[in-house]
Amino acid sequence: MCIKDRAKPTCATTGSDGEFTLPAPANSDVTFEFTRDGYVSVLVGIRTGTKDLEVLPMADSATLSVKDVLTASLGVTLDPEKGIIDVAAPAGEGVKLAMEPPSGVGPLFTAGLMIYANIDPGTITLSAEAQAGPCTFSGLLWRGPTNGSVRVPIAADFITRLISLSCPAEGGTGD
Repeated sequence: MCIKDRAKPTCATTGSDGEFTLPAPANSDVTFEFTRDGYVSVLVGIRTGTKDLEVLPMADSATLSVKDVLTASLGVTLDPEKGIIDVAAPAGEGVKLAMEPPSGVGPLFTAGLMIYANIDPGTITLSAEAQAGPCTFSGLLWRGPTNGSVRVPIAADFITRLISLSCPAEGGTGD
């Protein structure tokens, strides 16, 4: 587990219990990089506060074969020079995501995930809206320039994981 693009100490190895300690600057946008040989590499952009955070490992036990599954189920050939975003999201009906700057292919929907593939590395802004109104991304994400939008780090051959997306239901508020 590393903090990308920061002065040392930048990395920590998880213990047998999966926990780690890694100092990060307060009130900053940091990119956590989860890597392990034979597993999918994952980025998570987090906004730190002034107190210790508990960051759950987002780099679940997905082996590299998950990329083959994405390719087969979505019909997209993944470019190792580009990145991927996955979002735990409600059914795609009526949910529109906007990406600035536009890049890649998507959104594609599979197994409760909304996925964009082959995104140019850098930082993008995502916003979402359902027919009943704006959606919100949960988690300690980088704030975007508008209410409800988030900035998202993208790196070549990494999946950037966003916690989840909540959208208002037709005729009410909530998911």
